[in-house]
Amino acid sequence: MAALLTVVGAAVVIGVGSCGGGRGNKGALPASSSAAGQIVGPFRLGEQVRSRATMSVRLEMGGHGKPQELEVSGVWVTTPTDIRDGQVAVACSLAEATVHLGQSGVAGDPAQAERELATGLGGTRSFLTYRPDGTAAGLWFPRGTSSGVANLLVTLAGAQQVVQSRPPTPAWVVTEHDANGEYLAAYHQTAPGHLTKLKARYLAPEQGQAQVQAGAGSPAQAEASAETTAPGIRVQRSEFTLRTDPRGRLLEMKGSEALVMELGAPGLVLTTTVELAISDAQTLDAKAEVGAFARERDRLEPRALHQRTLDGKEEVARRDHLLLAGADLAKLRAELAALPTDAAGAAPEAVTLTRRFEALFRTDPGAAQQAPALVRQATGRRAKIIVDALSLAQVPASQRALAAVARDTAVAAATRGYAVQYIGHQQQPSPDVVAALATLLDEPDPALRQMARFSYGICAYKLRATEPARTRQIVEDLLRRLAATRPGADQTEYVVALGNAGDVAALEPLRRLIDSGEPSLRPRAVEALRFIDDSTVDPWLLALLTRTNNEPVRLAAIAAIRPRAVGPFAVALAEMARNDPGAGVRGAAIALLGDRLTVLPTARPVLEDVRKSDAISTNRAMAARYLTAASGGARR
Repeated sequence: MAALLTVVGAAVVIGVGSCGGGRGNKGALPASSSAAGQIVGPFRLGEQVRSRATMSVRLEMGGHGKPQELEVSGVWVTTPTDIRDGQVAVACSLAEATVHLGQSGVAGDPAQAERELATGLGGTRSFLTYRPDGTAAGLWFPRGTSSGVANLLVTLAGAQQVVQSRPPTPAWVVTEHDANGEYLAAYHQTAPGHLTKLKARYLAPEQGQAQVQAGAGSPAQAEASAETTAPGIRVQRSEFTLRTDPRGRLLEMKGSEALVMELGAPGLVLTTTVELAISDAQTLDAKAEVGAFARERDRLEPRALHQRTLDGKEEVARRDHLLLAGADLAKLRAELAALPTDAAGAAPEAVTLTRRFEALFRTDPGAAQQAPALVRQATGRRAKIIVDALSLAQVPASQRALAAVARDTAVAAATRGYAVQYIGHQQQPSPDVVAALATLLDEPDPALRQMARFSYGICAYKLRATEPARTRQIVEDLLRRLAATRPGADQTEYVVALGNAGDVAALEPLRRLIDSGEPSLRPRAVEALRFIDDSTVDPWLLALLTRTNNEPVRLAAIAAIRPRAVGPFAVALAEMARNDPGAGVRGAAIALLGDRLTVLPTARPVLEDVRKSDAISTNRAMAARYLTAASGGARR
């Protein structure tokens, strides 16, 4: 649970940030007079809002142990108290706080931990400062406030941020800032005082500055590059509904978001899901609170808006140590031998043993070196447990062991196939491992040969950001092999491999195959465009989507669009979802629009039409599921 309290401020802070500034706090605000009733932006001094607040947080560490969960509730009290240099200081506190901790990761007495955290939350009053447009600019806590309490309160306080457009428009996009960096937030006014807000994507530093200089855009612009996120963090889902007073001050809020973060350690991917509701708002007169920030300033200290403090490598090492509990290879080998032969891969005992082997291979290179021999001696599910653990370990020794298993003819073909596939799962496949994979491109076993070719292309994709020269080498090899093949299975497999690589060097060969290749190969070549980053690809896919009667090609174009920004294709997809003569094509368009509904709210009327009028019941049901899930704030 300590990890959850450490990360919550980084991974789930909602909107604590600024448009073009406010990255931290360097001291007190310049002093100025404050009087009850003064108004700056949406805030009026001495006007207190009390709301019922509930927040639940779920933290999953990429399969490392059980998820950690936390629920907080209470009465959320916010009061603008001071106006200083054009900014408003807002006192924030959580009265009547209650806490429920999930059992995973709680050391000692869970009830005692809950009481202590609830006491800390209820006894802490923080101050946030806001600019007139609603962006948060500063953060202060009483000296000595624990990081766990501070992070939870920052998450709740951040919900107050509602950044208004100037001049007012029905929809707008702003660059906001939270503990993870800058991101694009898209607002849409659905009725006076009623808004939807979504976090579209995180920005690289230079992108964020460019957005600040450019000013507000449109929700479509926010979505247009939603798949290209800043390294290490991705918005998996984000949608909130808000209600404000006539000045724009937040009164109520409900929604959820999920963020996926790579913490810089092998195999450690953190997924944080937060659900937040602020409701039953009451506005009260609290003139006595005016000037509270000035009165309490001496016992407060500024806190940086950046809250991320979890070190990925240290966290993995800590968890590995706890999971192993002193076990070595001999101990785990005995546990493997004792595993029931009918234990499925998803059985709890098999999952736990896989994780323990993973921890051992990551911490002990010598154990990883012995893994191929252990696989050779094992059979069936036992062998797969070892191969799965090697893949998950994501360290050089485990990669080399995977390559050895992949090439070992004494190992069952199915187990070798898993090893080949898992080489493509490595974040940074080493040169010797990729070279070993290349020796299997002409493997006699057709299934193993196909998997080797596909994984070879994936290795090129994984390396292109950090080692482009190695990517070019792999792609050139694939292109040579493609040129040397005749139409048939080999040619198809090399096209798929080039699609996995996603390199621009494959663009012209793929274009030739799409224009004049074998009819059966055209859809494969179209789908192979999906990862290629070139300005000509989107117009080309749009033309294929709208100007051909070939249904397999249209389906392939939709598949190629799926990992790309869907905005440029939204109108065409909407038309296809409603009117395409092919039921399968309509279904594919419906699924793509439904999956992007949170970042493309204009697709909602399309799905409503489909739900009512599509001739195929499965398409109607699919549209209904997406609409129902969107109404609930999450798709599942």
